[in-house]
Amino acid sequence: LSCAADIGLAMAPITSADAFILGGIVYDPTNYAQNLLTAARTLQMINNQIKQLTNEAQMIANQVKNLTQLPYTARVQLQARLTEIDTLIQTAKSIAYDVATVDAAFASLFPEDYSAFSNIAMGAQARTHWEEASRSLHDAMLMQAKVAETVKLEE
Repeated sequence: LSCAADIGLAMAPITSADAFILGGIVYDPTNYAQNLLTAARTLQMINNQIKQLTNEAQMIANQVKNLTQLPYTARVQLQARLTEIDTLIQTAKSIAYDVATVDAAFASLFPEDYSAFSNIAMGAQARTHWEEASRSLHDAMLMQAKVAETVKLEE
């Protein structure tokens, strides 16, 4: 319907924007043709969106079907791995999981200006940097290993 309207409107000779009065109503054929073309294109866009939403709903339905068909043992194993990962997250000493906390910790550990620090204070700060970096690396490696084990379990 919209393609036929597009072609019909494209082929129709449109002259100047001469409006004329029909019983007190102003009729502008150029404006009418443009409005009709816009309406046809809008209808086509809505039809495309409906098709897209239908496809997405079908995709979600298929995913639900696939997830419900997982063997019960796989779900139990996956839940156990997720619980282990959550425990690691809760016990990690050096990993923060929000931007504000990470920024604050980094700013306190690595100030931009060390001019106010004595040599002894800079040595102590270096030791703190090393300890924190070591703990962070260990915690991150544990998390990475647990995630890798979980991914291997799923394959």
